[in-house]
Amino acid sequence: MDILEYVRNNFHKSVPELARELQRSERHIRRLKQRVREAPNKSGTLTISGDQDEIKFSGLESTNPLTPGSAGAFVKIFELAGASPEDFELVQDTFKFSTWQQSKASEDGERDLVQLYSYKGTFRKRNPHMLSLEDVEPYLECNDRCNNPSKEPRTDTFVIALSDLQLGKYDERGGTPETLQRVSNILDQVESAVREHGGYKEIILYDVGDIIEGFTNTTAQQQTNDLSLTDQLRTAQRVILNAIHRFAPLADKLTYVSVPSNHCQVRTATGNKNRSNSPDDDYGIMILDNIEMAMSLGTSHTNVEFVRPTKWEEAVAIPTADGTVLGCVHGHQFNAPIRAGDWLADAALSGRAGMNTVDVLVFGHHHNFFMGVTGRGQQLIGCPTLDNGSAWFSNNRGSSTPPAMLTFELYKGRSKAWRIWE
Repeated sequence: MDILEYVRNNFHKSVPELARELQRSERHIRRLKQRVREAPNKSGTLTISGDQDEIKFSGLESTNPLTPGSAGAFVKIFELAGASPEDFELVQDTFKFSTWQQSKASEDGERDLVQLYSYKGTFRKRNPHMLSLEDVEPYLECNDRCNNPSKEPRTDTFVIALSDLQLGKYDERGGTPETLQRVSNILDQVESAVREHGGYKEIILYDVGDIIEGFTNTTAQQQTNDLSLTDQLRTAQRVILNAIHRFAPLADKLTYVSVPSNHCQVRTATGNKNRSNSPDDDYGIMILDNIEMAMSLGTSHTNVEFVRPTKWEEAVAIPTADGTVLGCVHGHQFNAPIRAGDWLADAALSGRAGMNTVDVLVFGHHHNFFMGVTGRGQQLIGCPTLDNGSAWFSNNRGSSTPPAMLTFELYKGRSKAWRIWE
C-alpha cells in the first residue's frame, strides 16, 4: 500500500499521528490529506447522512453524467434514506461532481477507457409556503377597482404644525417682518390646498411651541430681538387668530392646541433652570387662553375647540375625529429626535398625560423634520422650524435648516400625506 492510500484509509487520524507512523513531516502529511480531499471519490462507497429536514450524500457513482433536475436521477438516495423525493429539493450550490477515466477489460481481451462520474450534494425539505410567479399573478391583475376607485366619505383629520416661530427674533434670515411674510405665504398655500381638497372633518391647528422668542433664554436676546415681550405676545395672538379665521370654515371642527415650551416659559432669570412656576405658566398657553376667552364672547366660529395640557403636564393626548390619538409635546424634554421614542415609552409607562394611548407623537424644538416608528408602531414626527435661523448654531455645528412648515393627515391611527411647505 502506497503512502497516499494509507492516508486515505486512515484519514480520521491526526496529522501528528500519521507523521509518526509514516515517518514523514507534518507538512508532507497535510499536503497528502489535501490531495485526498480534492481527489474524486473512487472508492464506490455511497454515503448518506442527515435528518428529516436535510439529506447529504457523497460517492454516488455513474458511467453517465447526471442532470440535477432530471427525474429519477437520485432515486437510490431517497430509497436508502426512506424519504420521498417529492418532499425535497436539491440545494444547487452544494451540488458538486468529479470525473475520471478508468481502464476496463473488454470482452475481446482488450482494455477500454471508461469515463466515471461521482456526485455529492445536499437535499433540503421543500418550503410548503413557497409560491411561484404563476401563483401570485392573479393578485397582480388590474380589475375594475383600478379604473373605478370607490370614493368613500372622507373622515381624515388634517394637522397644521406651527413650530418654533420664535416671533421677535432677529437673526441671519431677518426679523419679525420676514417671519410674518414667510408664515403668511405658507398659510396661503395650505389654505388653497385645503379648499381644493374640499375641507376636512377636523383640522388641528397645533402651536408646537416656541411661538415667541422671549428674553430669558440667552443674554444676547436683549440686543438681537426686534420686538418687546408684550409685542411678541400681541403678534403671536394675531398670527393664531388669522389662522383660525382661515381654516375654521373649512372643517366641521377646528382644534387649536398649544403645549409648554422652553422659549415660552415664564422665568425669574435667564436660563432654563429658573422657571418661575408650574408648567402651565407659559406664554404659549396664555395666548391660547386669551384667544379662547375672546372667542367665547362672540358668535363666529363656534366649531373651534381649545386643548392644552393640564397644569402640571407638558404634553397632551388628543383623540381626533378620524379615531387617531395625537400626542403633542414641544420636544425640549429629550435631547435629540431619535430619543422621542424613549421619552414616549417612559411617559406611557408612568401614565403621564395619556401618552399610553398615543398613536402619533408630534414635536418640535429640534428644528428638523424627523420621521420614526417606536413601540407597537407609534409614529414619531419632528417638525421643521419657521424661525429666522440661528447663526450661533450654524457657526458651531456648520449646518442650518431652511425654514418650513409641516402638514399631514391622520386616519385610523396613522399619519400620511406629509408635506413640507416653504
